[in-house]
Amino acid sequence: MSKHKIVLTVVQHNKIFKYRKVKFLTYYEIIDDPQNRDIEMRQYIRLPVRVACVLLSPLAILVGGFPAMLTLIKESLNKTEVGADTINREWFYKELRGSK
Repeated sequence: MSKHKIVLTVVQHNKIFKYRKVKFLTYYEIIDDPQNRDIEMRQYIRLPVRVACVLLSPLAILVGGFPAMLTLIKESLNKTEVGADTINREWFYKELRGSK
């Protein structure tokens, strides 16, 4: 069996994960690997936010110079994952059944 992505609505996600709610700037991807006892939950920066960072990167020259601008652009385009966590599989599916 391979990993598969679990799709939740924003309402379902916020009800199940009261302390890790979906925010305007980020979104979550939940991946279930049947061989594991845990489920992976990764937080990513939304594409419009990354584009805005690239467009506003010239302002970084004022703060840190040209190298700071290049670093900001590089991180905005390459590093989209901002957090990761694991979730107990049994707890997650129990909460998911209760949230419907």
